[in-house]
Amino acid sequence: MHLDVMTVPGQLSPEAEAGAVVVIDIFRATTTIVTALANGARFVLPAADVEQAIRLYEPYDDSEAILGGEREGVKIQGFHLGNSPAEYSPERVSDRVVVFTTTNGTKALIACRNAEKVFLGCFLNLSRLAEQLRSEQTVTVVCAGANGGMSLEDMVCAGGIVAKLAPKAGDLSDSAMAARLLFRSVRTRLAEFLYSSGHARELARLGFKSDIEQALRLDSVPVLPHFSENRVRLGAEPS
Repeated sequence: MHLDVMTVPGQLSPEAEAGAVVVIDIFRATTTIVTALANGARFVLPAADVEQAIRLYEPYDDSEAILGGEREGVKIQGFHLGNSPAEYSPERVSDRVVVFTTTNGTKALIACRNAEKVFLGCFLNLSRLAEQLRSEQTVTVVCAGANGGMSLEDMVCAGGIVAKLAPKAGDLSDSAMAARLLFRSVRTRLAEFLYSSGHARELARLGFKSDIEQALRLDSVPVLPHFSENRVRLGAEPS
């Protein structure tokens, strides 16, 4: 197995697009999407911007769909929900389509849309994700990052995925080796370490400390979302 980690979204190579791609945005997009689908959402439609989200929402009745997302960490004006996982409860999302746009995460997803297999990962489904990926020949973990730069929490989670897939030396890129080393160095104090990240500090300042706590609940939501045909859903994995 060849393992690679992209610290920020970029153009995937043809080899990577032919394999499995994992998109992660720990604080908070992929954590929120995993939660929404586990709580009964029909599927999630990721949008690159607010205007696209509104267009995707327009064909649905209010009882069929819900608009969610954030800009600069806070709920978009006029949207039903923001980007806090706890907002996406069964009462709010069960049997509904979630149209979703965020500052970093949904853009990263859309950047990977041409890959043969695209999965969504976070700490909540880490072991379930690794179980699925063990049979792949090529795995590329794409970190959403933050405003074009590296995101510490995404790199630590990417390292957790690499550590589970390649506990011993394997065919790893330098960035995959670095991510694995980072994860191994902090895994016994994961929460303490990631609370100190710039993104976590900003979320806490905005009043979203509970979102950080929820995002760090390792293996608490063992589902496997995948992105195909412009939808994120559970069920049959892409072939």
